[in-house]
Amino acid sequence: MILNFNNILVCLTMFFSLFSTLFFLTTFIENDHECDKKTRNQKYPKISVIIPAYNEGENIIRTIKSVLKAKYPRNKLEIIVVDDESEDDTFKQAKKVKSKVLKVFSKKHGGKAEAVNYGIKKSKGDLVMILDADTFPDKNCFENIIGCFNDPKVMAALPLQKIWRPKNLLEKCQAIEYIITAIIKKSSSFMGSMNCAPAGAFVRKKFLKKYGLFETDTLTEDFEMGMRIQSKHYQIIQSLKSKVYTVPPKNLKSLIRQRVRWSFGGLENIFKYKHMLSPDYGDLGVFFLPVTLFSISFVSFLFLYFSIRLVFDLIHNIYLSSLINFDIFPLLNFNIELSLSHLLTDEKTLLIMFSFLTALLLYEIARRNVNEKFRLGYVFYLLIYGWAMGISQVIALVHFITRKKPGW
Repeated sequence: MILNFNNILVCLTMFFSLFSTLFFLTTFIENDHECDKKTRNQKYPKISVIIPAYNEGENIIRTIKSVLKAKYPRNKLEIIVVDDESEDDTFKQAKKVKSKVLKVFSKKHGGKAEAVNYGIKKSKGDLVMILDADTFPDKNCFENIIGCFNDPKVMAALPLQKIWRPKNLLEKCQAIEYIITAIIKKSSSFMGSMNCAPAGAFVRKKFLKKYGLFETDTLTEDFEMGMRIQSKHYQIIQSLKSKVYTVPPKNLKSLIRQRVRWSFGGLENIFKYKHMLSPDYGDLGVFFLPVTLFSISFVSFLFLYFSIRLVFDLIHNIYLSSLINFDIFPLLNFNIELSLSHLLTDEKTLLIMFSFLTALLLYEIARRNVNEKFRLGYVFYLLIYGWAMGISQVIALVHFITRKKPGW
């Protein structure tokens, strides 16, 4: 293999991919005996489920009822819906549900974080669950999560997020992404490096009282809260037994906009907590945060470089074809035979194949651990889906550099 710039980039990409995959796989397998903590013979803490809602009239009743169906003592549960001055009938729909544990409030529009904080101030629980209005806990969600809080150092615990009834190919790719991400998060929590508290997260109320409620000036208040918890030397646990289901973006435009917000928020909060890029914060400070920054920068560069290279190669090939009046068919068979012969002996191809098999192994282990069926869409996920993520990271990086927050 000739070490030109393209080949060096491919090798670096494969090395980074292989290293990351094998690292998280090894960490997960080594700690797999540390299953989610048991919840038997322990007291049930009071849980306040906060549901911030804006224009969620279509989903709010289903979300409330999913909480009510959960197995948990009713005297230890309260549901607080905060309508953030919706333009639809969210408030009216929420009020239709009759339950002694349900409270529905309406406030002036101020964004998700303000609605969450409003609900927390009205809550009485020991644990606060932040539940998006399009996210539904399963019936064992609460019972399977509370054991994580037996450790006093744990200030937040995350249920496994799964996609709610994926239909089209894009939604199925997100379903694959979520279960792989769950294994990565579980590995991170084994190393004390989980640094996000996304939709469905459970947080100790006493931490919020002592260190403040959710930030209202960031696009990803869940990421900020996770970083804040880690900055105080507490822990966040990822559970694989406790589950919530979420409605995903249904088209590519919505997905990219969502991921731009996530990537921008990640950069924004890593910059805010840049003092944590230090050995004082263990694996999080010396490995996970630097790798996150490197990943966003490197993926953005790769996407831009290969996109530009693809366009230039296409133009160049069109030009060469024009010199022979586009009579390319006599060359086609020769090129195919030459390419196949080259593929069988090329080190780069073997490296790519090995990376693909390793990624397949990660997916298989993740799938089995979250009881998910195998999806052939995984091939599409590996080959195509990553480009959409690359686009979102480039856009987020541009927004971050220009200090312009992306919109919703």
